[in-house]
Amino acid sequence: MRLSQLELNLNPNLITCTTDEIEATLAAYLREMRSVARLLRADERVALRKIMSQESGTLTVADVFRGFSRDSEAHKTLRRLRAAQFIRPAKTGRWDADEPIEIRPFGQLMWDKVGESEICGPSRDVHVARSAAADEEPIDLGGPVAWDDADVLDDLVRHADEETRQAAGGSHFG
Repeated sequence: MRLSQLELNLNPNLITCTTDEIEATLAAYLREMRSVARLLRADERVALRKIMSQESGTLTVADVFRGFSRDSEAHKTLRRLRAAQFIRPAKTGRWDADEPIEIRPFGQLMWDKVGESEICGPSRDVHVARSAAADEEPIDLGGPVAWDDADVLDDLVRHADEETRQAAGGSHFG
């Protein structure tokens, strides 16, 4: 039996939603997550896997990315993972080496319930061989860059605008 409505306590608000409304909302966020996650390189998925295997806020940026600096490939990776709804900077809202990495509740829920392989889809890169030490060592993102120079957030906005037009029955202009 499927419930038709749920009452949610979102302190201080109490809202009532239909299960269809909640389902549509979660599906939209999951589509957004997948649109970015399916573009992740193999080394970025290794970093994501390392982050998601720990309790939120226990890893800092430097724990995951050796020699982190802003505007580096590691910084771009963190921005992609943030745009995909997995993580965010825990304290300052800015990625710096000593910033704790917060796992977003939605990201954790989808990781646990949907799974990495379904969210990320087939990897575009050749399988990365990993040693046992890979789980303890910071990740080096010095390899070839598979992303173009377009800003991740601009890509997401464009993608969301296209989906909105399509859902509203509008035409798609490429």
